[in-house]
Amino acid sequence: MESEWLIEHLTDEDLLIVDCDLPDAYNRAHIPGSVNLGGNHHLKEEENVHVMSKNTAESLFSTMGLGKDTKVVAYSGRFSVYAARLWWVLSYFGHHNASILNGGWTAWLNDRRPITDTPTTKSKSLLQATSNNTSFEPFEPVINHDLIASSDQLLEAQLKPGTLIWDVRSSEEFNGGNSRGNKNEGHVPGAFNLEWSGLMDIESGKFKTSDAIYDLLLKNEINRGRPIITYCQAGVRAAHAMFTLTLMGYGSVKNYDASFAEWGNVDGFPIEK
Repeated sequence: MESEWLIEHLTDEDLLIVDCDLPDAYNRAHIPGSVNLGGNHHLKEEENVHVMSKNTAESLFSTMGLGKDTKVVAYSGRFSVYAARLWWVLSYFGHHNASILNGGWTAWLNDRRPITDTPTTKSKSLLQATSNNTSFEPFEPVINHDLIASSDQLLEAQLKPGTLIWDVRSSEEFNGGNSRGNKNEGHVPGAFNLEWSGLMDIESGKFKTSDAIYDLLLKNEINRGRPIITYCQAGVRAAHAMFTLTLMGYGSVKNYDASFAEWGNVDGFPIEK
């Protein structure tokens, strides 16, 4: 989604704009009408490598005013990585009406769009939820297990020649030069490495053109029709890669959400350098 669309729909009542950066950044400036995701922008259970539980998600989404038919626009800095994380979590819990602002906060500023430092106390969708609007239906999370991979599934995938295991981390992490605090360094055997940020235009912060992305994917033998599992350190960058694949029309893609925060700290899991 481009900023042109968002500026035209900024006051839509069924629109929920979510700032996915940390609260300090949100308090400095943000898109008018947007609500902040909060400090847990990884959307994990507390002190856990796994995605937040259904109950935690339901509480968060209710506080934001997310309805069954609410249109969500997520944005963040850093190549929209945390916006993509929210997109994946929403998809995982069965909400499929979410978009990412292309270029995120950087593009919004570059396009000279309006900003504010006044926090949004209640989103328009939350106002609908708390009013007597009988057409508003709250969103009830239903987990889609097809979008997530477990460590057992990743172990099985190593035995299936057709499954691609995509390590989206930096080459330094992949080769074991940066442990990120893990007990074991390296990568999942059979995985190939293509850093997630390579899909982005460095200068604008936007996604590269579809042709450029597709060429890059094909060069790494990431073909449509093959099952793909993405992973990183915590399932956040992997969610961004999964969003890009979905955008490009790829199916059968799973995010190993626990990623190397789990794999690199379990004795007995195979690792290569």
